[in-house]
Amino acid sequence: MELPKGIVRRGRVLWVDVRVNGRRVRRPAGRTVAEAEKVRAKILAEKSRNAGPSFDELADKYLTKLRITAKPASVETAESVIRRLRLHFGDRAIGDLTADDFRNFQAARLARVSREAVNKESRYLSFTDGSHRTLGVGRRNP
Repeated sequence: MELPKGIVRRGRVLWVDVRVNGRRVRRPAGRTVAEAEKVRAKILAEKSRNAGPSFDELADKYLTKLRITAKPASVETAESVIRRLRLHFGDRAIGDLTADDFRNFQAARLARVSREAVNKESRYLSFTDGSHRTLGVGRRNP
């Protein structure tokens, strides 16, 4: 019998194995598929309630740190790029952003600037502490 996505069997016990806010969450979920699906639904419901800090909050923290550690020209560039990112992502929680949101950002920017410029702007999503990987941005370490 094939198990639903996000549910795995380890011995006699079923486990829920899902990603929440860019982190892997694994929990034992009982012996039946119905029990496991209830646990999985509960975890995913928590995800929507606890979606994490907003994009604006993380951007502010990043810029504050950058002002202390970086050259003024780097800070100006970051502020300019983050201003454009805020137009698209705003005060939404990082955990609520999807790959589609990022693709919409890319499409809107590609209508105005080159692919190279969009790629440079995309690098600034790294301040989301790994959450940007769920958006399909950045390379994974092999």
